Amino acid sequence: MTTWSKSDWKRFYEAARRPWRHRRPPRPVYPTGLNRVLPAQGFSLSELDDAGVNLELAERLGLPVDAGRIGT
Repeated sequence: MTTWSKSDWKRFYEAARRPWRHRRPPRPVYPTGLNRVLPAQGFSLSELDDAGVNLELAERLGLPVDAGRIGT
């Protein structure tokens, strides 16, 4: 185990103080063309599967799920 140097602690506290707007959680979207997206109600089951997340875990994490949506 190694100890953190002063610069390690400085980087850690700088990252911890950053506002959340820079690290927003992922949001479900519909791809509608080249570099275009529209907001969606929830993630599709195939998108969750691609991310390695099952339905139970998604509910525990508070991720919106739209079971009727077809993922791309």
